[in-house]
Amino acid sequence: MSNTDRLNTTARFTVTAVPDPSVMSRVLELFAKRNIVPDHFAGSMTHGADPRLEMIVEMAGLDTHLVGYLGRCMEQITYVLTVQVCDQRQ
Repeated sequence: MSNTDRLNTTARFTVTAVPDPSVMSRVLELFAKRNIVPDHFAGSMTHGADPRLEMIVEMAGLDTHLVGYLGRCMEQITYVLTVQVCDQRQ
């Protein structure tokens, strides 16, 4: 992927987890320890018989390999159930 393509691409991570106070900070820590501030972060709870914590993190300009690596790291976080990663061209 060329630098121009990378700048025109936004990585979107959609994370579903068991509601636990540590999960949001652990997801954001993956960016912080690489000195990256995501362009967008949102988290919300779904309530009911099977409550879930849903998070969306978006970041433009990340290398494809780093996007894959971050997704795999998120999958290893305790209480994370699913991680979906996609690159969106702008």
